[in-house]
Amino acid sequence: MFKNKFVLIGLVVVLLAATAGGTWFVMRGSNEPAAEAEAAAPAVKAPIIHSLSPSFVVNLFNERSTRFLQVDVEVMSRDEEVISKLEDYEVRIRHELIMMFSSLTKEMINSLEGRKEIQAMTVATINSVLEAETGKGGIEDVYFTKFVMQ
Repeated sequence: MFKNKFVLIGLVVVLLAATAGGTWFVMRGSNEPAAEAEAAAPAVKAPIIHSLSPSFVVNLFNERSTRFLQVDVEVMSRDEEVISKLEDYEVRIRHELIMMFSSLTKEMINSLEGRKEIQAMTVATINSVLEAETGKGGIEDVYFTKFVMQ
Protein backbone atom coordinates (compact mmCIF):
# COMPACT_ATOMS: atom_id res chain seq x y z
CA MET A 1 0.00 0.00 0.00
CA PHE A 2 2.83 2.39 0.81
CA LYS A 3 4.54 1.54 -2.45
CA ASN A 4 1.47 2.58 -4.48
CA LYS A 5 1.30 5.95 -2.65
CA PHE A 6 5.00 6.64 -3.28
CA VAL A 7 4.66 5.70 -6.95
CA LEU A 8 1.57 7.92 -7.28
CA ILE A 9 3.26 10.84 -5.51
CA GLY A 10 6.39 10.35 -7.66
CA LEU A 11 4.30 10.46 -10.87
CA VAL A 12 2.55 13.66 -9.74
CA VAL A 13 5.90 15.31 -8.94
CA VAL A 14 7.36 14.28 -12.32
CA LEU A 15 4.23 15.52 -14.13
CA LEU A 16 4.36 18.90 -12.33
CA ALA A 17 8.08 19.27 -13.06
CA ALA A 18 7.52 18.47 -16.74
CA THR A 19 4.68 21.00 -16.97
CA ALA A 20 6.77 23.71 -15.29
CA GLY A 21 9.76 22.96 -17.54
CA GLY A 22 7.65 23.00 -20.69
CA THR A 23 6.01 26.27 -19.71
CA TRP A 24 9.41 27.85 -18.99
CA PHE A 25 10.79 26.66 -22.34
CA VAL A 26 7.82 28.01 -24.32
CA MET A 27 7.81 31.38 -22.51
CA ARG A 28 11.57 31.83 -22.84
CA GLY A 29 11.44 31.03 -26.56
CA SER A 30 8.55 33.41 -27.28
CA ASN A 31 10.23 36.39 -25.58
CA GLU A 32 13.49 36.14 -27.51
CA PRO A 33 12.09 37.10 -30.96
CA ALA A 34 10.21 40.01 -29.43
CA ALA A 35 13.36 41.22 -27.69
CA GLU A 36 15.34 40.83 -30.93
CA ALA A 37 12.68 42.74 -32.88
CA GLU A 38 12.75 45.58 -30.34
CA ALA A 39 16.55 45.73 -30.50
CA ALA A 40 16.53 45.68 -34.32
CA ALA A 41 13.96 48.50 -34.70
CA PRO A 42 15.69 51.88 -34.42
CA ALA A 43 14.23 54.33 -31.94
CA VAL A 44 12.35 57.15 -33.64
CA LYS A 45 13.65 60.52 -32.55
CA ALA A 46 11.23 63.16 -31.38
CA PRO A 47 10.39 65.83 -33.95
CA ILE A 48 12.05 69.22 -33.64
CA ILE A 49 9.90 72.16 -34.75
CA HIS A 50 11.48 75.44 -35.86
CA SER A 51 9.47 78.54 -36.70
CA LEU A 52 10.47 80.60 -39.72
CA SER A 53 9.41 83.92 -38.29
CA PRO A 54 8.37 86.59 -39.00
CA SER A 55 5.46 85.74 -41.26
CA PHE A 56 5.94 85.65 -45.01
CA VAL A 57 3.94 88.39 -46.74
CA VAL A 58 3.99 88.47 -50.53
CA ASN A 59 2.14 90.16 -53.35
CA LEU A 60 0.11 87.91 -55.64
CA PHE A 61 -0.38 89.50 -59.03
CA ASN A 62 -3.68 88.97 -60.76
CA GLU A 63 -4.89 90.35 -64.06
CA ARG A 64 -7.45 92.53 -62.21
CA SER A 65 -5.82 93.42 -58.92
CA THR A 66 -2.99 92.81 -56.50
CA ARG A 67 -3.64 90.42 -53.63
CA PHE A 68 -1.55 89.65 -50.57
CA LEU A 69 -0.66 86.30 -49.04
CA GLN A 70 0.48 85.94 -45.44
CA VAL A 71 1.95 82.59 -44.37
CA ASP A 72 3.45 81.40 -41.09
CA VAL A 73 5.70 78.37 -41.63
CA GLU A 74 6.84 75.82 -39.04
CA VAL A 75 9.56 73.39 -40.16
CA MET A 76 9.98 69.85 -38.79
CA SER A 77 13.05 67.63 -38.67
CA ARG A 78 14.25 64.89 -36.33
CA ASP A 79 17.91 65.95 -36.59
CA GLU A 80 19.24 68.82 -34.48
CA GLU A 81 22.09 69.37 -36.95
CA VAL A 82 19.57 70.00 -39.75
CA ILE A 83 17.78 72.61 -37.62
CA SER A 84 21.13 74.24 -36.85
CA LYS A 85 21.97 74.39 -40.58
CA LEU A 86 18.47 75.72 -41.28
CA GLU A 87 19.16 78.60 -38.91
CA ASP A 88 22.55 79.24 -40.55
CA TYR A 89 21.00 79.58 -44.02
CA GLU A 90 17.64 81.05 -43.02
CA VAL A 91 18.15 84.26 -45.01
CA ARG A 92 18.59 82.35 -48.28
CA ILE A 93 15.73 79.98 -47.39
CA ARG A 94 13.42 82.92 -46.69
CA HIS A 95 14.42 84.50 -50.02
CA GLU A 96 13.68 81.32 -51.98
CA LEU A 97 10.35 80.85 -50.17
CA ILE A 98 9.30 84.44 -50.88
CA MET A 99 10.04 83.89 -54.57
CA MET A 100 8.07 80.65 -54.54
CA PHE A 101 5.09 82.05 -52.59
CA SER A 102 4.86 85.12 -54.85
CA SER A 103 4.56 82.88 -57.92
CA LEU A 104 1.44 81.10 -56.61
CA THR A 105 -1.95 81.49 -58.24
CA LYS A 106 -5.24 82.27 -56.55
CA GLU A 107 -6.68 78.96 -57.73
CA MET A 108 -3.81 77.00 -56.20
CA ILE A 109 -4.14 78.80 -52.87
CA ASN A 110 -7.91 78.34 -52.66
CA SER A 111 -7.97 74.54 -53.09
CA LEU A 112 -6.98 71.85 -50.60
CA GLU A 113 -5.00 69.98 -53.26
CA GLY A 114 -3.23 73.20 -54.15
CA ARG A 115 -2.27 73.87 -50.54
CA LYS A 116 -0.89 70.34 -50.22
CA GLU A 117 1.14 70.97 -53.36
CA ILE A 118 2.36 74.27 -51.88
CA GLN A 119 3.37 72.37 -48.74
CA ALA A 120 5.38 69.87 -50.83
CA MET A 121 6.95 72.73 -52.82
CA THR A 122 7.96 74.43 -49.55
CA VAL A 123 9.68 71.27 -48.27
CA ALA A 124 11.45 70.84 -51.62
CA THR A 125 12.58 74.48 -51.68
CA ILE A 126 14.03 74.35 -48.16
CA ASN A 127 15.74 71.01 -48.78
CA SER A 128 17.21 72.23 -52.09
CA VAL A 129 18.84 75.19 -50.31
CA LEU A 130 20.18 72.94 -47.55
CA GLU A 131 21.49 70.43 -50.10
CA ALA A 132 23.20 73.18 -52.09
CA GLU A 133 24.81 74.66 -48.98
CA THR A 134 25.54 71.59 -46.83
CA GLY A 135 25.22 68.56 -49.08
CA LYS A 136 22.11 67.16 -47.40
CA GLY A 137 18.50 68.16 -46.79
CA GLY A 138 16.71 66.69 -43.81
CA ILE A 139 13.50 68.69 -43.50
CA GLU A 140 10.71 66.14 -43.25
CA ASP A 141 7.66 68.39 -43.26
CA VAL A 142 6.37 71.93 -42.97
CA TYR A 143 3.22 73.18 -41.33
CA PHE A 144 1.32 76.32 -42.17
CA THR A 145 0.07 77.85 -38.94
CA LYS A 146 -1.35 80.90 -40.73
CA PHE A 147 -2.39 81.02 -44.37
CA VAL A 148 -4.31 84.18 -45.30
CA MET A 149 -4.98 85.63 -48.73
CA GLN A 150 -6.50 89.09 -49.05
